[in-house]
Amino acid sequence: MQESGKKYGFTIAIKELVNTVPNLFRYTKAFIKKYNVELPDTWRFFSHKFDFYEGKNAESYVSVRGEKDLWKTVQDRVPMYHALEYMKQPGVDREQLDQYSIDKLVDHSNKKGIPLGNKDQFERSEFTLCHFWSNFEIARTDLFTSPEYRAYFNFLENSKGFYTERWGDAPIHSLAAGLFLNTSEIHYFRDIGYKHSTLGHCPHNSPNQLPYEEGPNYRHSYTAKEEKFWAAFDKPVEKDGVGTGCRCVCPTNSKSKDIENSGGSCIKDWAALLDDDQEGRFHFDLDVVEEQALKMYREYLKSHGGNGEGWVLSQDQIDELRENIIWH
Repeated sequence: MQESGKKYGFTIAIKELVNTVPNLFRYTKAFIKKYNVELPDTWRFFSHKFDFYEGKNAESYVSVRGEKDLWKTVQDRVPMYHALEYMKQPGVDREQLDQYSIDKLVDHSNKKGIPLGNKDQFERSEFTLCHFWSNFEIARTDLFTSPEYRAYFNFLENSKGFYTERWGDAPIHSLAAGLFLNTSEIHYFRDIGYKHSTLGHCPHNSPNQLPYEEGPNYRHSYTAKEEKFWAAFDKPVEKDGVGTGCRCVCPTNSKSKDIENSGGSCIKDWAALLDDDQEGRFHFDLDVVEEQALKMYREYLKSHGGNGEGWVLSQDQIDELRENIIWH
C-alpha cells in the first residue's frame, strides 16, 4: 500500500441500516458546508446528487439513477400531465380522455410508481448508505490523526450523535475516506478472504499463485488435521481470469454466500466509480424536456386513435430530448 500510495484498504463494502444513522449524513453535510471542504472523487460513492434537475417537477426526479432511468421516468409521467391539462380545459368532455392517461393519473395520485427519496436526503443529495466494513480495514494512522479528520470527529462529537444514535466506527471511517481521500488512495483487497458473523468475502483462487514458503517466525498453532485442511485450498479458477484469491478455502453452503454478490453489497457501485467509461454527470431544464415529451405523446395519441397504451419513447425521440442535456 505504501509503495502504491494507498492510505485505506477494505474487503467488504455494504449498505448501512438507515435507522442506525438517521442524522449522520445531515451533520456531515453541515461539516462540509461549514469548512468549505473540497470533495474528492470518492465522495460520489457515498452521495447521490440531484441538483442537476431544474424545473417545477424536479422533486419528482430525486431518485433517478442515471440517464436510462431518467427517460423511463419521463415516459411514465407524461401521460399524467396530458390528463391533468386536458381536464383543466373548460367545457371538455372528460369521457373523451383516453383510459391510459387516466390510469397513469390515478396511479400517481395514489403515489404508485413515484420514486421516493431516501430518508437521509438533504440539500438535494442523499446518503447512498454504502460504507466500508471496518471489521477488516488497513489504513495509515495519519488519516485518523490528521487535523481534517480531528475537526470532522469533533464536529460529530459536538452533535452528540455518538450518544443519542450510537453511530459506529464503520460509517464514520468511511465518510472520512470520502471526505479526505481520492479513489486512487483506496484499495479493495478482493484477493483476501474475510468473514465476520454471517457476512463474508471469499474470492476464487488465482491460477497465478506464488510457491508457498513458511516464514521464519511461523508458529504451527493448528493441529495436523487443521494444517492438512488449509493446505488443500480450492482449485484456481482460470476462466476469464476471474480468480484473484490466494489459497482460500471457501464455504459451499447456501448460507455463506459471498457478500460481493448479494443485494446489500456496494462493490458494483465501487467498480462503477472506478470505470473509465462511467456515465458522466448532467443537468438540464426539466420543463423543456417534459413539454417536448408531452408533444410526442399527443402525436402518438393522434396516430393511434386516442389510445395511449403501448406508448414508449423511441430512440430517435430520446436522441432529440438529449439535446437539452448539458454534460459535465
